[in-house]
Amino acid sequence: MKALVKNNNQIENSIKTGWWFGFFWLAIFIIAISVLALNFDILRLALPFVFFLIFLVIPEEYGLYVLAFFLPTINWNFYYHGLEIPLIDLLGLAIFSAFALKKVYARFFDRKNFNLRLPLFILFLPFLAVTLISVFSTAIPKDSLWYILRWILFFYFVYLVLPVNIVKRSDVLKNSIACLVFGGMIVAIGGFLTIFSQDWNYEFVRIMPFSLFGFFPLGSNHNLIAETLVVSVAFTQSLKYWLTSLRTRRFLDVLTVFQFLVAIGTFSRAVWIAFGVMIIICLIVYRRRISRTAWVGLFLISLLASPIFLYMYKLQSEYSIGGSSTENRLIMTEIAWDNFLDKPLFGQGSGTFINFIGDSIRFTAKYGAPLDSHGVWQKMILENGLFGVFTFALIIGGMFIFFARAWVKYGARYPWFPPLILGVVGIMVMEFFNTSYYKGKLWLPVAFCLVAINIIRMKEKQRKYAKK
Repeated sequence: MKALVKNNNQIENSIKTGWWFGFFWLAIFIIAISVLALNFDILRLALPFVFFLIFLVIPEEYGLYVLAFFLPTINWNFYYHGLEIPLIDLLGLAIFSAFALKKVYARFFDRKNFNLRLPLFILFLPFLAVTLISVFSTAIPKDSLWYILRWILFFYFVYLVLPVNIVKRSDVLKNSIACLVFGGMIVAIGGFLTIFSQDWNYEFVRIMPFSLFGFFPLGSNHNLIAETLVVSVAFTQSLKYWLTSLRTRRFLDVLTVFQFLVAIGTFSRAVWIAFGVMIIICLIVYRRRISRTAWVGLFLISLLASPIFLYMYKLQSEYSIGGSSTENRLIMTEIAWDNFLDKPLFGQGSGTFINFIGDSIRFTAKYGAPLDSHGVWQKMILENGLFGVFTFALIIGGMFIFFARAWVKYGARYPWFPPLILGVVGIMVMEFFNTSYYKGKLWLPVAFCLVAINIIRMKEKQRKYAKK
């Protein structure tokens, strides 16, 4: 009997280490074939089918691991007859297509094992209805419909429905978090190395996205590194509580600090505000556990960090970067408000914000090519009006009420859970000032929180039955 138990433990350990081996080679293959596809048209056309076949035959959870790891690659773009699609969205489309085909098969031929969850659907449906109604407000309805399909429905099904239906075990959630953290670590290291290639005498030196094979897979804006790391910092702390090795946990603490400093080093105002909100929440929730010594330590750390605050002040006051960014947002807000007053109820139509920016002579004369919004409030009031703002606020508000109740109820017994919520808070706050409210960087962490609550509830039921 002991020999059998020992053998089972060995098999379990080999499986735990085996998933890393499989994922590593899968990630290497995706990177290699994606790099080759940039230079060969035939391979680029075949790429969606190759990805689809891969994710059709391998276990579903590996698709989620890939999605978590490649989440930052929003600027690794492929072009198909004028259609631009980033690597992460191409992977998401292939993974979801394989998942959907399996679900269709199960629905008709294996009904006993058919199960489909639609997370936050009751909250999401009114917002979707408003976006569809707003289509009638635009001069080109097909473009607005395409925007809804490409961004709004895509984020819901690929980054919410898919993860919530795939993750049914705690080890899959842990591995998914590990893949996201691993991706965040690579982003932090790459960003840190960019400071050595900048001109310290004549440039404002900050952490910037790195180049790979002559292009920028993360994009060229510093905020793109910051929005990746604001989640990864929190999720690294969550991963620490899943592990028992003291050495590994210390490494994750060091990695947390490193990622935090790199994110701060981007000098993104949005990420500074996001971290500030996250820290304030922690201080409020854990105020009774914080000793006087810890408060003194926080004060000393703030004092030591004062040169960084001074550097940020110089960016906003003495360099053109900060002033230009602020003025850019003000002009966008004015354009959004003027067009909101024209159609205040349902807005001008989803996806039309950038068109109105392009029509503004004042903006294009000063900044050139039109840009998407630098704040969700701008985009919502212009594109979807008051009803859009209200229904989207219902999604966010309802979601956080749900998360807050789960934190109060389960946070003490499951210490890996609160950091997941903090990661969602951080990215939500940051994207409030940016453009990615319809992208996976925001909604995949939300899905992980929803999955975590489902897993915790299952464990709580098992505990109750065990007591009986």
